Formats: sequence, C-alpha cells, structure tokens
Amino acid sequence: KDILKLFDVSNKRGWSIDDRLDQVHDLLKRRRTLIIIDDFEMLGEGASEDVTEFVGRTLPEPTKALVTSRRLLGIPGEVTMKLFGLNLAKSRELIQTRAKTWNIRAGQDISERDIERLHQITGGNPLALELTIGQLKRVSLQSILDSAARLGEGFEEYQKFYSRTYPH
Repeated sequence: KDILKLFDVSNKRGWSIDDRLDQVHDLLKRRRTLIIIDDFEMLGEGASEDVTEFVGRTLPEPTKALVTSRRLLGIPGEVTMKLFGLNLAKSRELIQTRAKTWNIRAGQDISERDIERLHQITGGNPLALELTIGQLKRVSLQSILDSAARLGEGFEEYQKFYSRTYPH
C-alpha cells in the first residue's frame, strides 16, 4: 500500500487494489527504480506476505529491490551476506561519536580498556555498541560491563541482556 501511495495511485476512486497494483507495475516498467525495504522482519504478518509476493514474483524489470532481513525469505534471486562486526578502531570511533552526539558524559570518558571490553562483548556489532552507549543514560558503565561479562560473548546473548534491561 505504501508503494501505491508513493506513485499516487492509492486514492483513485473506484479502482480495485488489483487495478492500482497493475498501474504501479506499468509505472515501474517505464522507470528504473530501486525499492529498499529495511528490517523486513519488522513488517506485520500480512504485509510481509504481500511484500514477498511483490518483490519475489511480480516485480517488473527494470525495477530492483534491496531487502534487509535477519532471516531467509525464500524469494527467487535471494542473496545472503554474512556481516561482521567493526574492528576495534571503528568500535572506538562509534562509541566516542555517539556519546558525544547524544551528550552522554559517561560515554565520553570511557577508558581504552573498557572500550576493548565493550568491543569484545559486542563482537563489534554497531547496534550492540549503540545500545550500550544509550544505556549509559540510566545505568553505570561498570554495571553494564559486569552484567554483560556474566552473559558471555556474542550478540545474541547481548540482545537478551538488553531486552531484560529495557523491556518493551
């Protein structure tokens, strides 16, 4: 439906959803377009099925799609990529930049030893590092390091730690 809005075919009175989708297909055939869908797994159940159908089976040439997801989607032409964490220098840069940008004093004064520990605990995962810096608004660095160290290494364990710290 967002694609229908983007191409201004969402409000055509009297048009069925199929008529509107046909209109979008015709537009996409005439124009080189890249559709980007980030965090696919965050779409609702019905929406994810619609997007999978659209991207995987009915996306017209020359249109292309880039879909990011943490799981396989089973879409024809799907390519998987393994992402690796940042190196220590990039982790340090991210920690210092975010702490400064978000005005978190405790994050700006992190020792080199603690940066190395955070890097090791998070595996250099940028999201895990940002979550840690964000926690410094409410929790001491030592508390975060102690709790994370009890969990062991790996981002999955860190995600569990984060979800317990800030339940939704």
